[in-house]
Amino acid sequence: LVRQTWTRNQLQLQSALALQMSLAAADVPAALAGPGVYALRADARGAVRAIPHIDLVIAREQLDAAAVVLQREGYHADEPLPDVDALDWRCHIRLRKGPDMLYLHWRVYPAVFHQTRLAERACFARLQTMVWNGQSLRVIGDADTLLHCVTGPRHDDQLPWEADVPLLPLDTMDWDGLRSHIRRFSLAPNQPHPLARLNAIRRAFPGLAIPAFTAAECVSRASQPLALWREYRNQCAHRNIPVGLRGFVAFLVGGAAREWQRWQRRPSWKS
Repeated sequence: LVRQTWTRNQLQLQSALALQMSLAAADVPAALAGPGVYALRADARGAVRAIPHIDLVIAREQLDAAAVVLQREGYHADEPLPDVDALDWRCHIRLRKGPDMLYLHWRVYPAVFHQTRLAERACFARLQTMVWNGQSLRVIGDADTLLHCVTGPRHDDQLPWEADVPLLPLDTMDWDGLRSHIRRFSLAPNQPHPLARLNAIRRAFPGLAIPAFTAAECVSRASQPLALWREYRNQCAHRNIPVGLRGFVAFLVGGAAREWQRWQRRPSWKS
């Protein structure tokens, strides 16, 4: 099993490198994320971590160009590309090439929609390079990798996120920067707070180099009325609609999850 997984990983990483080169030739920079980065970190520790699929991150403005390149490489999307509005709510599309799966991201963790572009640019400003097999792979930064690990859905991946956190360079992580990033972009609006999750794994495994986060830092925005009011006003400004008490009540009653479902049902980016 270890030999088979290691061999499969080499093929996956070679495919990721080839895709990065093909996209770069079309002026579409792409960075590796997800299980590919976890596997590289595991390899540095003498371990093997399976890569069930490839995750690549590009700029949202280059989604169409990237789709053309990937189609030329034999990958086909499961559904039509999302329109401009849906890019604020969705984070990726899925493509297939035979049994191989590729997730093409323009954002690797959730953010409130009026901050999505800033979050994406901040991620691209922190890209790193990792060496594999004598070749350089562009990957997302350590903090973004951690946030993707803690908040991202585990598509087609059997390993829990707790198994990947110890693979990351926790002892050199910029924890103050991570706190600031979470406050700035209001990450994980519909999920457990990322710092609360890190607190939980820190308690379960005290040897991990994760600092203790205060209860105030881990409070969900659902428990912060002023934060919810600011978010509602930002939504109104983003959509160019008036601010009103009735609208705020609808925002609270609907909740972020229902808002997400409403936008998913929009036919404009499914047809």
